[in-house]
Amino acid sequence: MQIKVPKEIQIGTLIYKVYLDESLDDAEYDGSAFHSKLQIRINPAIPDARKALSLLHEIIHTFSKPFDVFPNDREINLLSTALGEFLFNNLGIEFDWSDIPTMKLVIEETQR
Repeated sequence: MQIKVPKEIQIGTLIYKVYLDESLDDAEYDGSAFHSKLQIRINPAIPDARKALSLLHEIIHTFSKPFDVFPNDREINLLSTALGEFLFNNLGIEFDWSDIPTMKLVIEETQR
């Protein structure tokens, strides 16, 4: 069953926008949560299964401030993998990324 990834995800009172970010490929990151910008960014170059786990991972990161929970990265990996196992392997859910905007990597020429 396909479920569209929402463009915005509300965590407590905060609303995070979700983007596919090409610059993460150069940085070799699967995803990142930018708390000051209220953004979750996912690397579009990775396989869909990794994108899905990365989204779950970054969502768990966003729980920290509103719910006063501060798991370390290892714990977040375990939680996101366990949740992914349940959603994807047991419920047959697949994420549809078609509505998520892509942030293009912009390389500016150096002024001479």
